[in-house]
Amino acid sequence: MTPVKHREQWLVDGGMVNPVPVSLCRALGAERVIAVDLNADMLSRRAVDIQEADSSNRLDKALNRIQDIPWLSLLGEGLGTKTQQWVNDFKRDSAALPSLVDVLTQSVYIMQMRITRARMAGDPPDILLSPKLGHIRLVEFHRATEAIEAGYRCAETSTAAILAQLR
Repeated sequence: MTPVKHREQWLVDGGMVNPVPVSLCRALGAERVIAVDLNADMLSRRAVDIQEADSSNRLDKALNRIQDIPWLSLLGEGLGTKTQQWVNDFKRDSAALPSLVDVLTQSVYIMQMRITRARMAGDPPDILLSPKLGHIRLVEFHRATEAIEAGYRCAETSTAAILAQLR
């Protein structure tokens, strides 16, 4: 997804303008197009709990360090309680609000979905495979094996339709 400079132009992932390039396949001479829409299940994608748990864990560790500093006890007994209330409010508010990255990522998902629908309405594939990948986020490349297995299962359930197109 890193942009590449080619002949004085910056090129980015083609999925940004044509996520399921049915028209390109036809332009290249394909008689039948079996398309795979990796984004069909995108709106079910959720924020990864690991990041929230990690930041929550760091917050708890920081709170414990603050409470273990002896001179802070001179400021009064209420400091620990007030700090704990602040941390609890912060956790509650943070869980309710998506991060900037979450908003931008979800925006990209929505744009890709809309572009895909618009393009396929004008030039639909003969067969459309839509593996369930909503549980995998945009840049979770380390989960490639899981995504490939989901694609395999999706293709397997569509075998009859695929074979019928080939006849």
